[in-house]
Amino acid sequence: MSRKRSITSDISISPDVAAVAEENPIAGLMWPWFCTAVDDWCRMEADPRKVKLTVFQAFPFKAAEIQAAMEAYSRHGLAYLYVVDGRQYLMVNPETFYRLNTYVPNWKQVIDASPMPPPSDHPWGKYWKVRDTEATTDELRRKYADELRPSTTVVDERSAAPTVVPSPSPSPSPSPKEHGRTEDAHAPARKAEESSDVSGAYPTEELVLAPDVTPTERELLAVLTTIPGYPFDYTVALRKIREWAVDFPSLDLVREAKKWSDWLSNPRNKVKNHHLAFRNWLEREMNTRTRGTGPPQQPQARAEPKAWATLRRMMAEEMRKEAAAPDDPG
Repeated sequence: MSRKRSITSDISISPDVAAVAEENPIAGLMWPWFCTAVDDWCRMEADPRKVKLTVFQAFPFKAAEIQAAMEAYSRHGLAYLYVVDGRQYLMVNPETFYRLNTYVPNWKQVIDASPMPPPSDHPWGKYWKVRDTEATTDELRRKYADELRPSTTVVDERSAAPTVVPSPSPSPSPSPKEHGRTEDAHAPARKAEESSDVSGAYPTEELVLAPDVTPTERELLAVLTTIPGYPFDYTVALRKIREWAVDFPSLDLVREAKKWSDWLSNPRNKVKNHHLAFRNWLEREMNTRTRGTGPPQQPQARAEPKAWATLRRMMAEEMRKEAAAPDDPG
């Protein structure tokens, strides 16, 4: 079965890949194919003969060369080679894999449902808190909701300043306790926790924006979190934003997102698929802008019916015959 994987040109300037290539040039050339062969949990069965038959069918690599390449990856931190029950497996560095392949659902970074057994002592221990290969995706989300729920919200460096809390007001207004009811100090936090979206979970302790996020992308992410009913997932939202930026380069995406949010605030305006609905919104805006551009079109003359054209030719021919006939002497 084919898999969609993301590989960027930065692979050519990766220090670890360069170190592998200096030591074993063939292993350096093999590396992109290994990146496409692993599953969504970064693993693959690493029997060198099976790898040759499933990954490198068109290449004359020998099993010994494939084994040497996998050992080089493990030495330089690109992957981890391990053995379980007498079988050899390879796990690609999940830090790099999940940063490039943002379409992989976040729950797969928390719940290990890979058919490949995990290593007992890999160096990336913050991933895969639980392992369950029997339950379906929906069952996994319900069963491990506590593990999938992030501990904090996305952290923005600009909003990390301490919050100044004013001192209690000297107003003589009665407190809620005097009216016979008490305030739960933890109620806001518990309400936010209950309303958190499980699909947006991250395996890390806190959700931090990636360093390559631009100010425009940061602002648009903030707008999307305020849109009514929008199924916000950080990695999916960032991937969609970059797709929209490529497909609609002349539009102000932040402005359009705010307009769309205002439109959705009307209870009569409802959508089923928010991503598709916003793309349709952008396409309509693009068509509206391009419809009035370009030189004015000249009105086209209506085509003359064929019968009229034939009659016109016949009349012209009769007129030519009359003009060419000699004058009557009588």
